Amino acid sequence: MSRNEGPPRRWDDSPDTKTRRQELLLARGKSRLRDSDLFPATGSTSYRFPNETTGPSAGFFGLPSGRTIHGWTRRMGKGPPDLIVRIDNREAGRVQEIGLDHDQASSKPSERAGFVFYSPLELFDGQRHLVELVEPDSRKVVASRDVLAEQQKDYKDFDSFLRWLYWRRECFAPFSNFDRRCISYMDWLARYGSSRPRSTSSARPLISIIMSVVGGERSLERPIGSVLQQSYDNWELVLVDDGRNAAAVQAFEDPRLRYCRSEGEQSADEARNIGLFESEGKFVAYLRENSWWHPQYLELMVGALSDNPEYQSVFCGQYLFEESEEEAFALRAGPFNASLIENRNYIDLSAFVHRREIGEAKGPFDVSLGDSAAWDLVRRYSEDESPYFLPCILSNRTADRSTWRHASQAVLPNRNVKTFQVPNSIIGQPADIHPSSAVYHQSTQSTGVSIVVPSYNVPKILTTCIEQVVATVNTDRTEIIICDNGSDSLTHQAISALKDKYPKIVVEFLDRNYGFSYAANRGIELANPANDIVLLNNDAIPAEGWLSALEAVLLEYPDVGIVAPQQVLFPGTATVLDHAPFANLEREVDVNVSPLFDNLQSWNAFGPKKLVELTFASFFCVLISREVMDRIGPLDEERGRLWVVCR
Repeated sequence: MSRNEGPPRRWDDSPDTKTRRQELLLARGKSRLRDSDLFPATGSTSYRFPNETTGPSAGFFGLPSGRTIHGWTRRMGKGPPDLIVRIDNREAGRVQEIGLDHDQASSKPSERAGFVFYSPLELFDGQRHLVELVEPDSRKVVASRDVLAEQQKDYKDFDSFLRWLYWRRECFAPFSNFDRRCISYMDWLARYGSSRPRSTSSARPLISIIMSVVGGERSLERPIGSVLQQSYDNWELVLVDDGRNAAAVQAFEDPRLRYCRSEGEQSADEARNIGLFESEGKFVAYLRENSWWHPQYLELMVGALSDNPEYQSVFCGQYLFEESEEEAFALRAGPFNASLIENRNYIDLSAFVHRREIGEAKGPFDVSLGDSAAWDLVRRYSEDESPYFLPCILSNRTADRSTWRHASQAVLPNRNVKTFQVPNSIIGQPADIHPSSAVYHQSTQSTGVSIVVPSYNVPKILTTCIEQVVATVNTDRTEIIICDNGSDSLTHQAISALKDKYPKIVVEFLDRNYGFSYAANRGIELANPANDIVLLNNDAIPAEGWLSALEAVLLEYPDVGIVAPQQVLFPGTATVLDHAPFANLEREVDVNVSPLFDNLQSWNAFGPKKLVELTFASFFCVLISREVMDRIGPLDEERGRLWVVCR
């Protein structure tokens, strides 16, 4: 399926157009801004900028999509624009340059440069915010706009609401009427779940609640009070601190409260580990000092694991509150997104319960990771299989919205996985990529595979791609086929050098560029007719164990015909937030499942396995079974030159 999104939005330089542009920008600067009120998102972020040298030195175009602010600035020398974005007098970051139109860049250098800034999610809270562009040296405000921004909420029913949350995780107030309907439905699910017949206390397993308090005396009435109000009564609360909250705990006079005093100053996670060692429950829950629970929290969380024995952990929705506010400023929920948890944490400990067995198998908190220890624990406990998502809002937490985003963006090292350093030829500077947990890695490749690589120019990247393929596959069971689409002489030389180095590589040079699908089909024709087929972009850099992992899915699920791995974009890539609005830009992120494609068929197609079904896959890298290839034939070269639909 070809994508025809139309040309980029452009401005011309006629006097009428300039006047109209100024009127539009002035009007929009005073208006209520939503995602679609300004320029529609296009397939390109390049715009044509006027060349006049008088007038303002910077300005805004607006909010063309989700979290991006587009604007322009007058060039000062040859360097990229260097402006600070300030939101409500708080520095939020610096702008990034976006490209010029090719026709303008090839003729006369523009005196203006376009920029993009990825705004924090907190901007879309339905309140007015002052957004300013500030010169870093002089601290002069060169442009400003007063905006009233909201999240784009295009869901129509509860299922589409969950799909929306799958990528975005946080729904910010003010809540719309439809938001409130969905929230009411989740409340009904909680009431329905808690109304089921319950067994007697003697038959109900013990759940251990771990709570750590560090840094001095705290008000514990709200968190501990919410535990005492639980409908599930077979629990123990193990509270660990340095001794300063002992009297407060004893004042509750409940034998189920167990107090443990730590030795000296310890971090919250060190204290949690003490609580884990002292606890005895079959299930384990965590409660922060700034959190509190719905009265049916334990009942429903333990019930979810009891009803679904194939799952090792469960999480639920959570409200976020400012310390002094009675109304939540955000709701955090959504089905488990295995790719996104590798990039950024979205499961709070106070909304997470697990079986003791998984804790014993995976180990306690790794205190060496500091503030990222909780994220690491959730990731390790879900690296083999997904946790169960309970679509109810049962947890509450206070948070400073100005620091919440930054606290969620810590960079976490991956465990037991070799870090891959991206060569300079790929992105211009070294960068470490952390492959996701290897759920399907196996020691050996057991079937024959033909890897078809359509090629067009980019000789350095192609060389890196092929070198990495050779280094990560069983070359006795794998053939590599390069089908070149009429590239330049440098690419021909690079391919010839690869052929000399690896004589088994099959090479076909086409006389011109026939498109991806034609080159892929030609490679398939040259492939061993008994082999499965991998289609691989010439700019794809596979990680260690990639092919055996794809193969393992076909072997375990015979009804699956096409398997795609994570398609990871490098940190800082301009399009990341179009595919993953909740992502941390400082870390790589998978974009194969994307709201831009709206291609999620099912997030729980295989139970707790970390697999999803897609309606659409970019053939960046796919494994196609030989059975599927023989039954449906090659790619459609006329209607699918670049894109392929999987249905």
